[in-house]
Amino acid sequence: RTVESAGFVNEDGPASAVLAGASGSAAAEAAKRIERGTSVDHCLGAVDVLRNLAVAEERRWQQQQQQQQVDHERGDCKTEGRQNCSAEQKEAKDGAAKSQDVNAVAALALRLRLCCVWALLRVRRERHALEEALEATRLHPFSAAAAFMHGRCLMRVGKRTDGRKALQTALRLGIGGNEEDAWGWRQAVLGLRGLCRIDNIASLAAAAKRHSNVTGAIALLGHILDAADLVGDNVSMLDDKWGRAALHARRAACHRQLKQYPEALSDLEIALRLFPKHSRLLHLHGLSLLEAGRARDAVSAFEAVLRYHRAWPQLIDWLVRAHVQAVRSGAESLFGEEANESAYADDYYKILGVSADFLPEELRRAYHAKSLKHHPDKPGGSIRMFRYVAEAYAVLSDAERRRDYDSGSGAKATAAGAAATEQHSLREEVER
Repeated sequence: RTVESAGFVNEDGPASAVLAGASGSAAAEAAKRIERGTSVDHCLGAVDVLRNLAVAEERRWQQQQQQQQVDHERGDCKTEGRQNCSAEQKEAKDGAAKSQDVNAVAALALRLRLCCVWALLRVRRERHALEEALEATRLHPFSAAAAFMHGRCLMRVGKRTDGRKALQTALRLGIGGNEEDAWGWRQAVLGLRGLCRIDNIASLAAAAKRHSNVTGAIALLGHILDAADLVGDNVSMLDDKWGRAALHARRAACHRQLKQYPEALSDLEIALRLFPKHSRLLHLHGLSLLEAGRARDAVSAFEAVLRYHRAWPQLIDWLVRAHVQAVRSGAESLFGEEANESAYADDYYKILGVSADFLPEELRRAYHAKSLKHHPDKPGGSIRMFRYVAEAYAVLSDAERRRDYDSGSGAKATAAGAAATEQHSLREEVER
């Protein structure tokens, strides 16, 4: 979606106040254009109008502050011991009225600036929204509303820790003396409550996974992800961009452990839409594609890691392994499609049913399970499959033989690279 829904606009928020005409007819018309969201260009034009109005009000606020300072200095220079008390009382009343005017202009400038932030978030201009929020916190350092919107923008760009600190700052600043700050304080409370809830459920899911309850972990993660589009206590999920990506990556890891590769790849694709250049997500995506039998797609995923993070550990090894699997399989397989017997016999990882980055204890458990399943003395056993299992375990349990297997020892080159591999190994071809 190019323009977001208006689910975040609360009835007492700055954007609602501007829409209601509290900041003038020009600001209200611009905010209505943004709310209608006919196109991104129309919205950005309305944002320029709001920004110009905010700058004008901030300039007027600064002029009033300077004039107030001059009047205060003049009052200090006057001689003490006046006889006319009524004149002093009149000056005090005038000073109080001027202070109220200054505060009103400051609140109006803050409201317009926060409305600019809201509008930029609606059209997915998170970086520009963060710049506007930084300017708001610079001009209004004691505003809870400015601190809250700053935290919201930080989470939108993936800086979850900094965003949480900004929300805590808004909480410490308190309700303040205007409606915007009271709104910002309440939203900071809801945001922090939502973040704590997300973290608690993620911790419960991690504990369930450690105790081998992977299905329960998937259910817990799905519970919080299904609430991502809600408002109220879950309002922070709309902005917690990195939190959502991390939850999808965790659920993908659980699906991957259960060999549910379509579900794992679906979660990883959602996470990559949020952070398309994140190296760890791209690497996990490549691993899942490799284990799902989509070796050529895995090569593309590992090459994406190479573009964004050339120093990623053992990246060449993974690229070579993906190329080798593509050569051995002859063609990428689809989900649910059974590979031919020769391709199956050459894929030791698939024979034992282990992941591409298995742990030693996982390999031992898989070997014992497969040996019992295919033992010739068992009903339905097979001598051929039993030999495949023994051969696969012998290779993968030996570090040197596994390294030779992963590097393509014994694999035939493709037709396109046959001439090159006469003089160079597959690894050298991949590195080149």
